[in-house]
Amino acid sequence: MPHPTAEPTGADLGLTDGTKLVTNEGADAPENAGGAVGAEDAAGGAADGNKGRGKGGGRKGKDRTGDGGDGWLARLFGYILRYKRIVLVASGCSIAIAGIGVVVPLVQRTIIDGVILRGSQPVLPWACALIGIALLNFVVSRTRRFLGGSIGIEVQNDLRRDVFDSLSRLDGRGQDSLETGQIVSRSSSDINMVSQLIGMGPMMAGTILMFFSSLVAMLFLSPELTLVGLAVAPALLGVNTFARRKLFPATWDAQQKTGALAGVVESAVTGVRVVKGFGQEAQEVDKLDRAATSLFGARLRSVRLTARYNPTLS
Repeated sequence: MPHPTAEPTGADLGLTDGTKLVTNEGADAPENAGGAVGAEDAAGGAADGNKGRGKGGGRKGKDRTGDGGDGWLARLFGYILRYKRIVLVASGCSIAIAGIGVVVPLVQRTIIDGVILRGSQPVLPWACALIGIALLNFVVSRTRRFLGGSIGIEVQNDLRRDVFDSLSRLDGRGQDSLETGQIVSRSSSDINMVSQLIGMGPMMAGTILMFFSSLVAMLFLSPELTLVGLAVAPALLGVNTFARRKLFPATWDAQQKTGALAGVVESAVTGVRVVKGFGQEAQEVDKLDRAATSLFGARLRSVRLTARYNPTLS
């Protein structure tokens, strides 16, 4: 007969938040998965799992419970910096793209003013310059996107290996208490989100560089129009801050409920003989229906908030 499942704390998994995952026990349905492991804790906890182990597999050092929310980004950078060469090349590509974004308007201005309006310069050299810039932009953009994706995949692989190592170090009691549905959900969806975040890193850095370099070019070309364009920046910043405060809890809640649904399915599958033996199929279907309905509502809320704020920020 399968054992009732209960989720271990974050410390049991080599994670740092110390929360206990909500599980199924007996015939009870998980009404909430608020303590499920997040992407940040998976990234940071896997790194911490390689450190501070005692003779009996115990943790050494001070208790870091509760500080995972502040240090996850630093620990994630530790994984990224394992691939310094790729990071440097991707950063160089981002800088190059930002430079191209500044040069193109200047070349276009020269063509319009010097070639079309005044006719004081030949058109062929400047046309060839634009073609060369376009080709360079294609090569650099492709390289940046490829390297960004490569870093994300490499870090994703490292995170999964470290999470597996942390789980493997658990003793028999710890492994017996794991809820497979929660672990599988978090080790796939959350780590995939971390990988996507890292893959977008070079593009986000390029966008920031492009903004500031374009601002310099706009000030050089037309200070008046630049001031008009910057007039809406405070409003956009305010909308972005407000949207983040609304969207972050909504998306986080949807992640938790995804883990809860996976836990319900896992418990029903592993205990199928007990369920059928006691004729509890209807109860298990009802538990699954409640978990799925809760997840649907959480994701629908996230979609509604995204649709509310994205048009303003786009």
